[in-house]
Amino acid sequence: MKFGYVWNDPRAIDEAEQRDLLDAAGCDMRRLVKDKSPSRANLDDLLTILRPDDEVVVYQSRYLADDVLALLAVFHAVARAQAALHVIDLGRTSRGDAAMSEIVEDYVERRRKKQTSAARAAFKRLPKGRKGGPKARDFTEDEIKKFKLLRARKASYAEIAEALDTSKSTVGRLVKRFAKKRKK
Repeated sequence: MKFGYVWNDPRAIDEAEQRDLLDAAGCDMRRLVKDKSPSRANLDDLLTILRPDDEVVVYQSRYLADDVLALLAVFHAVARAQAALHVIDLGRTSRGDAAMSEIVEDYVERRRKKQTSAARAAFKRLPKGRKGGPKARDFTEDEIKKFKLLRARKASYAEIAEALDTSKSTVGRLVKRFAKKRKK
């Protein structure tokens, strides 16, 4: 028997659209399981009544769980019942733990892309200098004089970095910056 699962959440597609997709996939609309709460209690109930050769149909794997561990628990329950899981978005029906790896990979990839885009959006709000990071710190004239003096005394990058309260890589960039000016 095919059980359709509808996840009613603002992040999900419209419930009516999910119902249409589940109906087109051949689900018995009288056996439709619907959840609105984050706990997904109705899904848990469905997983306990599954029998061999039953099939759970869902639009996207992310509707089944909020994290990978919970998704794996759903897969394990489906496999333990010797049932199948059909993800409409992937066009895949999986039976058993091994066959569900592609669905897990898709879930993880979608989450990674979502988190990456969120991080990029947050990063765009930060002030930037060079591409990829915050604006480099400007040194005062006194700090530049101190740098030149230490450089003339052949101090190591670590000593100069400690004196200027910066990193050794920043000292390296200062060395390159002032070496270019000397060559001109």
